Amino acid sequence: MELATHLGLLVGAVVALYGELRALRSLDAPKRLLGYSTVAQVGYILAGVSL
Repeated sequence: MELATHLGLLVGAVVALYGELRALRSLDAPKRLLGYSTVAQVGYILAGVSL
């Protein structure tokens, strides 16, 4: 794999983990939960596209 693919996969994984952790901490605030869940989904998509 090329360096760009590895970098995209790594960045996607970090973004997904960050979004999931922040969403778990924001369970009492629905708007924040939706926002961080969206961040996590973007991370998953980025990692999937990198493969």
